[in-house]
This record gives sequence, structure tokens and C-alpha cells, in this order.
Amino acid sequence: MAALAPEREGEMEAALESVFPRELGLFAEVFPAETRYRLCGHELSIAQHHGGRLGVAAPVWEAVSPLLWGATGARICIHTGEITRFGTALTLSGGNAAQQRGGSSPPFAGSVYPTCILVVLICIGLCLISENILNVPLEYFSFISNSLFSFKALTLCEYFEEQKLNFWDKKVIELGAGTGVVGIVASLLGGDVTITDLPVALKQIEENIHRNLPVKCLGRTRVCALSWGVDHKTFPRNYDFILGADIVYLKDTFPLLIRTLQHLCSAQSTIYLSSKMRQEHSTALFFETLLPLHFTSKLAFRDDVDNINIYKVTSKSHTGQ
Repeated sequence: MAALAPEREGEMEAALESVFPRELGLFAEVFPAETRYRLCGHELSIAQHHGGRLGVAAPVWEAVSPLLWGATGARICIHTGEITRFGTALTLSGGNAAQQRGGSSPPFAGSVYPTCILVVLICIGLCLISENILNVPLEYFSFISNSLFSFKALTLCEYFEEQKLNFWDKKVIELGAGTGVVGIVASLLGGDVTITDLPVALKQIEENIHRNLPVKCLGRTRVCALSWGVDHKTFPRNYDFILGADIVYLKDTFPLLIRTLQHLCSAQSTIYLSSKMRQEHSTALFFETLLPLHFTSKLAFRDDVDNINIYKVTSKSHTGQ
């Protein structure tokens, strides 16, 4: 496709500028998403920052980022149901998630899925405007709709609520916390919680715990860096619960995660792992072949609609309840 003449390109930019005035920070390396949930009787406001400095997830982001703002200088910012394009906010109406969950009450205020669809449509429109649509592989759109706003941690939190799991005065550690929502819920339910992830994610987690935890919970909630298979031995081995939500998606990290779980898991520990069962990421290989070699594992819950499993895992010498 032939490039636009410089004068024509200038006219287009001027037209866009008149409708969508630019703002400071337009080309920021990250953009935030903030969503409100009601979990275990608590209203939570969870922030998630998307960008290229995501550790093991960075290559995926680097592939999709040109779609978001490379061609037109667009920045999309999701903030409690709003999309910002060149400083102009579009308020989105959140749908009801009850139909997707068998008619039960939605776990959060306003569904995130209509927002995702609109984000994808806006991205496609921006690419069409800039005449760069032929340079964007279709799988990027799938990544945005399926991964960018995925909160598999919600399924695990809802499971805790349904099972009335007792975290009171229990020592809890969350691995690969991301937003920290699972650890935050465990803290609100009385746990002495350590929330861990790679160093790049700690600022986001700190932000979320301070916006959601009362002072009495902050005193027993810590945020620490933990690189699986590297510095796991600096952590104690006396945890009652070890939690992980959607942390099994990179095959190269499977041995590191197993090694970390082996160190953290004592005879009294119980591990809960929730995961989207992605065939392309060998998730079933981890849970059905690798994990049972070292632990006693059973399927505790299955969400057929969203293809999410929750596994309850213990040491082969488990002595707890």
C-alpha cells in the first residue's frame, strides 16, 4: 500500500489533533487499567499497569505495543470503565457477567469484557486510519481480548469464598502475584501474608495493597521480590498456604516453579494453584505430569466455561488437614 504524501499525512494529523488534542505523557511506556471487584464481602479497586518492562511477559507486550500506539501515537487508558484517546475519555457501560457464570451474581461491578471488545475495535480503527492494518498480525487482536485484561485470580478468590477457607492466623505466600489480588483477599480473611513477584511488579502490588487494605491488615502483609529457582531459599519453609493464580504459562519456568514449591512446601502446607488450561502453553503437562512427580495433586474445581482449573496440592508426606 502506497504511503501518504507528506502534505496529506500532515492534514490527517491536524484533523486528528483538532478532535483528539494531545496530552502530556502520550508516549508513556505503560498504561494503567483499574477495575473494581467485590470479593469475599470486600470492595476492591485493583490497578494493573501494562507495558514493555514485564519480565517474562515483555516479548508479548513488545509484539502488541505497535498496535496500540506505534502507528498513530494513540494511547489507550482503561480507568474504571473509561478509554482515553488523545485526552478524550469515552465512558463505557459495563455489562453483566452473570450470564457467563450460570446466572450467579457478578464478581465485580461491571463486566470487563465489553470494555475489551471496544478496545479491540478502537485499535483496529486506529490502524485503518494510519493505513497500517496489513502490518498487524491477527493474533495480536486475540492477545488483547484474551490476555490483556485477564484476571484468572478472580476464580481462585471466589473459590476461597465458596469453600469458606480459613486464613485466620495462617502464614500465606502468593507466588507470581501480578496485581496481588489473591494475597490481598487472603490478608482481608485474616492471613499473615507475603506477596511475591519479580521486582518489576512490586510497585504495582504495593499500590494495590495500600489502596485496599486497612491498617490492621497492612501490618501483617509484606511485598517481596522472589525469582523462582534463584532466591527461593531465602524464604522460610513454614507456610500454611502457598497460592498461585495463572502462573503456569511459560514452559521454561516449569522446573524453576517446581523447585520453588519444593522448598516452600512443608508437610503442613497446602498449595492452591488456579490456571487457564492453555494447550499452546503446555499447562496440562505441568499439572498432569510434572507436578504429580513431586507432590500429591488433585483437581479441586473446574470452570468449563472459562477453561480454568484449581488444583489442591500437598507434599507427599502431608500431615495437615
